[in-house]
Amino acid sequence: MTTRLSGTRRSRDEQGASSTEYALLAVLIAVVVIAAVMLLGSKTSGLFATTCQSLPSYDAAAAC
Repeated sequence: MTTRLSGTRRSRDEQGASSTEYALLAVLIAVVVIAAVMLLGSKTSGLFATTCQSLPSYDAAAAC
Protein backbone atom coordinates (compact mmCIF):
# COMPACT_ATOMS: atom_id res chain seq x y z
CA MET A 1 0.00 0.00 0.00
CA THR A 2 2.87 2.37 0.69
CA THR A 3 4.06 2.09 -2.89
CA ARG A 4 0.66 3.06 -4.23
CA LEU A 5 0.42 6.11 -2.01
CA SER A 6 3.86 7.34 -2.96
CA GLY A 7 3.03 6.71 -6.63
CA THR A 8 -0.12 8.81 -6.29
CA ARG A 9 1.77 11.60 -4.57
CA ARG A 10 4.47 11.52 -7.20
CA SER A 11 1.97 11.94 -10.05
CA ARG A 12 0.35 14.87 -8.26
CA ASP A 13 3.77 16.51 -7.82
CA GLU A 14 4.56 16.01 -11.49
CA GLN A 15 1.27 17.58 -12.53
CA GLY A 16 1.98 20.58 -10.33
CA ALA A 17 5.45 20.94 -11.79
CA SER A 18 4.17 20.75 -15.34
CA SER A 19 1.55 23.45 -14.73
CA THR A 20 4.26 25.65 -13.23
CA GLU A 21 6.45 25.02 -16.25
CA TYR A 22 3.61 25.93 -18.59
CA ALA A 23 3.04 29.16 -16.66
CA LEU A 24 6.74 30.05 -16.88
CA LEU A 25 6.74 29.26 -20.58
CA ALA A 26 3.70 31.50 -21.15
CA VAL A 27 5.39 34.34 -19.25
CA LEU A 28 8.58 33.89 -21.28
CA ILE A 29 6.64 33.99 -24.56
CA ALA A 30 4.79 37.12 -23.41
CA VAL A 31 8.07 38.85 -22.53
CA VAL A 32 9.56 37.97 -25.93
CA VAL A 33 6.47 39.23 -27.78
CA ILE A 34 6.43 42.50 -25.80
CA ALA A 35 10.16 43.02 -26.42
CA ALA A 36 9.74 42.35 -30.15
CA VAL A 37 6.85 44.81 -30.41
CA MET A 38 8.82 47.46 -28.55
CA LEU A 39 11.93 46.98 -30.69
CA LEU A 40 10.20 46.68 -34.05
CA GLY A 41 7.22 48.96 -33.38
CA SER A 42 8.84 52.16 -34.60
CA LYS A 43 10.19 50.47 -37.74
CA THR A 44 6.76 49.06 -38.54
CA SER A 45 5.11 52.42 -37.90
CA GLY A 46 7.53 54.12 -40.30
CA LEU A 47 6.86 51.46 -42.92
CA PHE A 48 3.11 52.01 -42.73
CA ALA A 49 3.54 55.79 -42.90
CA THR A 50 5.75 55.51 -45.99
CA THR A 51 3.28 53.16 -47.66
CA CYS A 52 0.34 55.42 -46.84
CA GLN A 53 2.11 58.48 -48.20
CA SER A 54 2.97 56.72 -51.44
CA LEU A 55 -0.68 55.86 -52.17
CA PRO A 56 -2.73 58.36 -54.14
CA SER A 57 -5.36 60.07 -52.01
CA TYR A 58 -8.63 61.29 -53.49
CA ASP A 59 -9.82 62.91 -50.28
CA ALA A 60 -7.68 65.59 -48.62
CA ALA A 61 -9.32 64.90 -45.24
CA ALA A 62 -8.30 61.24 -45.39
CA ALA A 63 -4.59 61.95 -45.21
CA CYS A 64 -2.24 59.65 -43.35
